Amino acid sequence: MLNVGFIGVTQKTFKYRKEEVFNESINVLKSFADKVPFNLIYNDTLIDDPNFLADLMRDWETKIDLLIVQTTTFSSGNIGEIIAKSNIPVIYWALPEPEIANNLKWNSLCALNFFVSLLKRFNPNKKFKWVYSPIHDASDLLRELKIYKVVKSLKNLRIGHLVGTAPGFLNLDVSEDLIKEKLGTEIVKFPNLDLLMETIKNLDEEEVKKEKANLIGKIDMKIEEKWLDEGIKISLALRKIAKDYKLEAIASRCWPDFKEKLSIFPCFSFAVLNEEIPVSCEGDILSSLAMYMLKELSQTPTTVLDLVYYDEKGIVLWHCGNTPLSLTKSKVYLDYQFNHPGMGTVIDSRFKEGEVTIFSFNQDMKNALVFSGKISYPFDTKFQGSFAYVTDLTVKPKELFDIILREGFPHHLVLSYGNYVDLIKEVLYWLEIPVIILN
Repeated sequence: MLNVGFIGVTQKTFKYRKEEVFNESINVLKSFADKVPFNLIYNDTLIDDPNFLADLMRDWETKIDLLIVQTTTFSSGNIGEIIAKSNIPVIYWALPEPEIANNLKWNSLCALNFFVSLLKRFNPNKKFKWVYSPIHDASDLLRELKIYKVVKSLKNLRIGHLVGTAPGFLNLDVSEDLIKEKLGTEIVKFPNLDLLMETIKNLDEEEVKKEKANLIGKIDMKIEEKWLDEGIKISLALRKIAKDYKLEAIASRCWPDFKEKLSIFPCFSFAVLNEEIPVSCEGDILSSLAMYMLKELSQTPTTVLDLVYYDEKGIVLWHCGNTPLSLTKSKVYLDYQFNHPGMGTVIDSRFKEGEVTIFSFNQDMKNALVFSGKISYPFDTKFQGSFAYVTDLTVKPKELFDIILREGFPHHLVLSYGNYVDLIKEVLYWLEIPVIILN
């Protein structure tokens, strides 16, 4: 859970309604907890004493993840210095003046400027954000809390790494120590499919039948029904493993292991599980991480794709058949894997039309790429598997592909519906990961 501290600062010469405004601000923050779950810790009076603040900061150092400082009125440089020197990430909140008339009531915005200038003087590498909004319309502050909640969640995130990366996909390898050091995220390794196979054996048949009844009306069968049954078993087993090991995302090597051990491709199984838990293909840990982040921001399922074609108007994103059903247009077909006739199980589908965000981490998280576009279909044909034609890019398709090549990005891109480019940018700011934004 995200722990947020809140203080308001002042000085005695400013008197206009400041206690009333501060108390109303506490109530506003309490109301935000319904939209972004967090624990609010606050000092219930305005602070104008540097010694009191210094003691409070020492007490809160290990209790809060984020500090919101409302410059309720102008305040002293000694107060600003203490906040600047603290290691707690901070959001400064300034209030617009209640009226442009007579005497200046709060001088809150100038105080924000003053405090950030002190931060740059005393602690120039400290991360901070700022908002300037009245208490009755503090949506910008709510947005910042949503962003930081994702940042905090990465520190407790556990990603299951099933078997490893696909053979030869060396550009998908990443140091687990690097991820732990930079994000706090833990990679939980499963070196083979033994646990999955054992879990499949112990599944409740009634649970399998229930899941089948839920899915069968949403899919047109091109192939034998046994492939549906076996695919469901894999998705249920992965779901159970995720629950037992407290995994919130999975990166699974899908070939050749599933083919050799279970005589199946797990693309359909991943599609089903992706409705709840991000699962990246080919053991791609960084795509699994990107899927988790984008899912947390969008509150919708995500998926991973390859860029396989471009023309003057758009790009084609494709993968074997791992698209969550909620992202697809009807009709959706269950089919054989495109390179292995006679062996299931994949989803053959088109993505729905609409605006999308596309996101990717570079190797070793040296930077990231994020851009938006719109899925549309000016033609009737498609490649078998998961298929999307993305237009309305902010750069020409060839320029986009050139950026991917010059920067050395791996061949996987993560997609979700809606435009979350700015939110991803803000999350990456806190994580100190440079980002290339095509917006």
